[in-house]
Amino acid sequence: MTSMSLVDRVAECLADRDAPVTAPIVLGLSGGVDSTTLLHVLSTLEYKPVAVHVNYGLRGHESTADEAFCAELCTRLELTLRVFHPDESEVHVSGKSLQESARDYRYDAFHVTAQEVGAKHVLLAHHADDSAETLLLNLFRGAGLEGLTGIPASRPISPESDVRVVRPMLGLRRSEIEAYARREGLGWREDASNLDPTYGRGIIRTKIAPIIKDEFGDAALANVARSAALVRGYVQAEHSSLVNAVFRGSVSGRKSLSVRVLTELESVWRDRIIAEALRQWVPEASVDRYAIDSIASLLEGQTGRKTEVGTCLIIRDRERLVFLDSETKNDSKSESKYLDANGHVRIGPFHILSHVLHDAPNSLDTPGNLFAYLDRRAFPVTVRRWKAGDKMVLAGSKKTKKVSDILTDARTPNVGRGDRLIVETAAGIVWIPGAARSDIHKIGPETSEVVLLTYIEETPYQESSA
Repeated sequence: MTSMSLVDRVAECLADRDAPVTAPIVLGLSGGVDSTTLLHVLSTLEYKPVAVHVNYGLRGHESTADEAFCAELCTRLELTLRVFHPDESEVHVSGKSLQESARDYRYDAFHVTAQEVGAKHVLLAHHADDSAETLLLNLFRGAGLEGLTGIPASRPISPESDVRVVRPMLGLRRSEIEAYARREGLGWREDASNLDPTYGRGIIRTKIAPIIKDEFGDAALANVARSAALVRGYVQAEHSSLVNAVFRGSVSGRKSLSVRVLTELESVWRDRIIAEALRQWVPEASVDRYAIDSIASLLEGQTGRKTEVGTCLIIRDRERLVFLDSETKNDSKSESKYLDANGHVRIGPFHILSHVLHDAPNSLDTPGNLFAYLDRRAFPVTVRRWKAGDKMVLAGSKKTKKVSDILTDARTPNVGRGDRLIVETAAGIVWIPGAARSDIHKIGPETSEVVLLTYIEETPYQESSA
């Protein structure tokens, strides 16, 4: 491959990604041969990327020298360099490996810079060997179908962002990039930790990859990377269709998945849907085997069974798995809360969820009083713990009855009885979950919109002993 053909391939990739020379672009620059080569190619193509270097300070003088090299290179090419210096707490995050924490910080730095300069693309210098190594690592770790797809050529930098990570050299081999750098007389920095056998990728590079090349030829890893790309294309096509179908079924106003749909899927696709839900709804969480299995276990559990992933509480609500965000999950001390027509409140281990129904229910029966229907005009309603002296007019009756007596009649256990919730409006108590309801704000001929209230009591997640 000639130098120009490498440049042309990068140019073609950027054109395909709608990244013209005039567009602001961010480049991740470590100072290694890959990112240094990509910076040189971009400069040759007359791009003016904003380079981002993260100095973790983990390698002492070597880290300082890496930063100095990047600064000198960008000065010589008349390019802007942004340098980030994370403190120790930002690269030693509880529950995460050093590599994972460093990667998260690095991508946050890329994202912040892209937003500041108005860039829609963050360019990274991964190549075919990197993708093959990733596939092998995932294969050894049992990462499943997702792990067999290697590194994507492009993806959103975060689920909600319109900034995309683009890897224009993913189709190139490491040897091709190094040959280009030598021909162009480029200098670069070597990071010894990349070959450290303490880490999985270091083992692949120093022990496994050489054997593969010796036994199957220099093109072996590139062939692995191409296979990963083919698998990714197939998986993305199938996955996209499935995700659209499943997420369209999510109930309005709630982050939730259908238990029935997940149960009917083959485990490989079920797990991908769960992983996608975590990526979209819990972006800070680690999408690993334990997280996926703990959520999948709820499919076999009863209503109220729960698990936590990161800062998210996932709870089984009859025929749905509901994902509750950290703000909702942690706000459990208040004795009284307002609930809108599409919303959720939690007080202690008790949850009440509400959402407006698109279609009127076929029946207004509410067996066990575990859910209730209200006219939307009643909202917002108040949810609180009951207290001595509370009274309610039961449905179908004109007589007032003490809530304490209603709970007794419903055989509510004494343990935790004082924490039971009620739902009320200015007109009075409309519902005691699991016990009784009133006729206040009931569905009638003048009702234009119906709100379904659902009650859930948490039960702890218990890891299977199998």
